[in-house]
Amino acid sequence: MNTAAETLPGIQQDESGYYYFFENGAKVVLYLSEELFPDDNSIEKLRYLCNTFPVDEKIIGLPDLHFKIKNFVPSGMTIPLQGQFSPKLLGPNNDGMGALSFSTSQPLAPEDITRVFQELKRRIVMFRRSDAVVNENELEDLLLNGITNVIEEWGFKKSELNVFEDKGCSKRFDDLKTVEQVFPDKRSPLLPEFVPGHDPLERGSRCLGVLDGTSHFIELFRHAESFDPAMESALNVHPQTYFMLVHAGSGDVGLISHRAYLDQHDNLYNPNSEIGAMAFDSFMVAGNYGFANRLFIYREIKAALEEMLPELEEVTLLSDCPHDYLSVDNGRFIHRKGSVKLEAAHSYSENHVWEKTGTPYLFPSAVGGDAYIVSNPEGNPQSLFTASHGAGRLIKKDQAIQQYGTESIESALQNEIMLFRYGVDTIEGQNPKAFKNVDEILQLFQRFHLATPISRLVPLASLKA
Repeated sequence: MNTAAETLPGIQQDESGYYYFFENGAKVVLYLSEELFPDDNSIEKLRYLCNTFPVDEKIIGLPDLHFKIKNFVPSGMTIPLQGQFSPKLLGPNNDGMGALSFSTSQPLAPEDITRVFQELKRRIVMFRRSDAVVNENELEDLLLNGITNVIEEWGFKKSELNVFEDKGCSKRFDDLKTVEQVFPDKRSPLLPEFVPGHDPLERGSRCLGVLDGTSHFIELFRHAESFDPAMESALNVHPQTYFMLVHAGSGDVGLISHRAYLDQHDNLYNPNSEIGAMAFDSFMVAGNYGFANRLFIYREIKAALEEMLPELEEVTLLSDCPHDYLSVDNGRFIHRKGSVKLEAAHSYSENHVWEKTGTPYLFPSAVGGDAYIVSNPEGNPQSLFTASHGAGRLIKKDQAIQQYGTESIESALQNEIMLFRYGVDTIEGQNPKAFKNVDEILQLFQRFHLATPISRLVPLASLKA
């Protein structure tokens, strides 16, 4: 019986095991196993990308590669273009995941977890708020400077800017007028009806501390197993450590930016042109806002922990890693759709918190599944220093709802956890059976030198839509 890879023309396998093919002069690298090779139209999409966009040498398909109906490109991709960027290859800029670590003098009891998550549900909302949570001056600073000026005010150390990609600021702007000019005066016809308005200032004041998508979440984990004690020591991780993982993005500001420039100008923008500069700056403003939204959530988590857990010890930020993000590297515009950047240890200065580990990332699987702290100390330039942001889906969400709709989500979980809900989504779409096997993903990480596991974490609770 032929595998999916063997039935597709032009697919070859490198001696190290990854698959690849050439299209229009570009190399498509697929860090996949036979079992995880997609049987949908993902490969056709990748061929189309190479024939439509100015790909710089190669594009990367990561082990979680899977196609979502709402996206033009499969998730689990890293796509470099030379001299231009495309909103078609991304969603709203700066969707990402970040983690807090903390410890307590006594193990958390179920009643402790309940108190914390009930408080989180009160402090953090789904989609958008009815009232503003920052004033005009505060919002202006966030849009212009990301989290540069607020991190201490919001309860963290200035040095913790170092755990954010780009130190929590995609681009600095001189004045608010510059920001306002890169957003449209008229509402884009592509902006979803559920977004109440298209003014980034009005929307920005109401989308902080928000889980802005049904796949977004806050989850609690505890340390369960050590793979590399030296790395754990460098990251201040120990057997008594707990972790809060946050998945959130740039909210309405990101949506307004993305839809304003999507499906125009052949979906290609040169930042040296007037319209290209506007499109790029719009994406950078959304990037700044994405960092601000997650930091606001971290602030609220820290406050809830401090209020509800009298035995709490220090709360610190582990890392914040965007996975839908636009960055620039030597004239190349790197589009990361469902991929995180794991910098090598040597790329950090001598006194940097990651000088021995490289970028750490809390890698999740599926709701109720184990998670892992991973990094890539040596770095992998062949993968453009990127790795999967999660295990990835085996089947699409609507298929999962249809296939597992009569099965209790609790009965399908790998670990028994406390599940907290906002009640605004069909939870059966998150059935763990709809996701790829995390152990196989980790094997591919190590086989292709994408990342190395440092610790295994077990889930205790999850707050989801």
